[in-house]
Amino acid sequence: MLSRICKTAFFIFPAAGIVILVLFLYGYQSYVILSGSMEPAIPTGSLVITDTRHQSPEPGEIITYQAGENCITHRVVAVMDGQVITRGDANDGADPFPVRNSQIIGIVRASIPLVGYLIMILKKRWGACLLILLLSYAVAKMSAARLHKTLPVSKG
Repeated sequence: MLSRICKTAFFIFPAAGIVILVLFLYGYQSYVILSGSMEPAIPTGSLVITDTRHQSPEPGEIITYQAGENCITHRVVAVMDGQVITRGDANDGADPFPVRNSQIIGIVRASIPLVGYLIMILKKRWGACLLILLLSYAVAKMSAARLHKTLPVSKG
């Protein structure tokens, strides 16, 4: 079972890295959702993909915007006087401050549940070490299997 997980990770992580690189080159950024303010549409721990090329949102669209040191992902409820009113789907009311166009990072185009948790783990030193250990184990296991197939079997 662990071997199968390692083999899968051995192929998925490089593929995911290539996809993220291509998206970044085409003006997309990814963000991890750390709160439940957008549930159930975007669960906590999701990875959202934000299109930074489009910064003129319409009501109903979900945007990511800069608020001080934080990035917030909320739904647009109104656009008026060059400002955007946002609200988290799980919140009772609109956000206390309107969002200026200069704060808008982009419009959310996709969300992938749970992947944000994995990203957060890999950002930690022990998470990166765990990934390296798992990939090393997968390589060793695959090499041992190939070696076992190529060695002649002695009878006797």
